[in-house]
Amino acid sequence: MIKKTLISTLILSAICAALLLYFIFRTESGFHKETEVYSIETFEYNKGWGYQISKNGKIIIYQSCIPCIDGQKSFPDKKSAISTGNLVLSKIKNHENPTVTMEELNAILKLNN
Repeated sequence: MIKKTLISTLILSAICAALLLYFIFRTESGFHKETEVYSIETFEYNKGWGYQISKNGKIIIYQSCIPCIDGQKSFPDKKSAISTGNLVLSKIKNHENPTVTMEELNAILKLNN
């Protein structure tokens, strides 16, 4: 009888330990959330520059033209493209809307010219 009680207690303890570990190490989307690795690359486009943002090797934003202006005008220089990409990436990492405002864009273009 003592042997059965001991075995039952050990099994119950193992189940409790497994459940405890499950709840400690799980994230919102599963056991272990994959580390998010972002990268920004610039590219020449239409006599100017553009940028793309990748997450874990997959392109999530491809921006060949300056946002929030009319027409298909690319960034005037590499520095403006990368500065805008960095702004958008910081918004993504902070769980903000990655939209670039006209004020933000004007500040970037003034700084880089």
